[in-house]
This record gives sequence, C-alpha cells and structure tokens, in this order.
Amino acid sequence: MGAGNAVVHKPDTQACLSSLWVVDLLVELGLPKDLWQVVVGEPSEIGDALVENADYVAFTGSTRAGRAIAEKVAPRLVGYSLELGGKNPMIVMADADVERTARGAVRACFTNAGQLCISIERMYVHEDVYDRFVPRRPVEVHRVADGRQPAPPRPRTPGRHGLRPVRRPDGVRSQDHEETADQVVGVAL
Repeated sequence: MGAGNAVVHKPDTQACLSSLWVVDLLVELGLPKDLWQVVVGEPSEIGDALVENADYVAFTGSTRAGRAIAEKVAPRLVGYSLELGGKNPMIVMADADVERTARGAVRACFTNAGQLCISIERMYVHEDVYDRFVPRRPVEVHRVADGRQPAPPRPRTPGRHGLRPVRRPDGVRSQDHEETADQVVGVAL
C-alpha cells in the first residue's frame, strides 16, 4: 500500500471485525477509500475468486489450503507467500526452572489469543521434570484466565547466533495422546 498497490484482504471469518475497524480508521485518517478492501465470507465460497484474480497472494493458514492456493497460482506464475500451519514444539529439559518454564509456556501458547504463527502447539518434557511441570501448567493457565498473569516482557528481536538444530534428548516424553488439553488444564479450551 505504501507504494500505491491496492490490497484485497480476506481475514479469518471469525475475526473479521478488527480488520474492518482498522480500515475504517485508516480511511478517516486519509487512506484512499478503495486502496484496502476487506472481503468477508467463507473460504469455500469466495476463496477461488480471490486467488484466481490476484496479482500476488499472501496466505497464513493450513498446509492443505496452502497447497491448494499454490496449485491455483503456479500455472499463472503469480507470486505468493505461504505461512502454513506448523506444530511448533517446546522442549523442556531436565535442568529447567519448572515454575519459570511453565509461565513461559503459557505465554508462548496464549499470547495474542494463540493467533501467532510461532505459538507453541506441543511440548516435549524431560522425564526428570515431567511430574512437576505438567501440574504447574493448569495453575498458570488459570492465572491468565483470571487476569492475574503479569504482562509479558518487552519483545526482543531473536538473534540467529547460538542456534543449532535440536534433536530429541534421551529421557524426553510427551503426554499420552488420550489425555486432552482440557483434562490437563481443567478448563474448557
């Protein structure tokens, strides 16, 4: 938009009011009225028309939907970027500070209501701290639900220094697949 390109924005159907509000606010502040257009509707009904007429597609969502978009735009040689659903893991090591790590895990899961591409979606917990860590998470989740969770620290730009590939350490286990999140947390999520 800064270079004068128009944008057709299809937000998540369940969270579209924020987008509509921002556009209204920007128009009040001088943005040309039709420069940013918000289209609301179910992807199954309007998605093809949006993708087939776009000069560029930026998409955040499921791998299945991303694959379908890539198949539609590739024959036209239209540029696109896809940020597809990952299953970002958190690894809790044997020497972890359990209380601090549980607080951090809750922030990593629920920041921005969990609508964050780097949100934690699964955890691998070392068996040495597993029995202390798992019961601590519901306590921290309830603190968030009650509004008692302190504000997260100021964001820091992550550096690439010191990062190396992670392998699953010996002694790390995950929760049984039969145990659902609401059973562990004790609230309906």
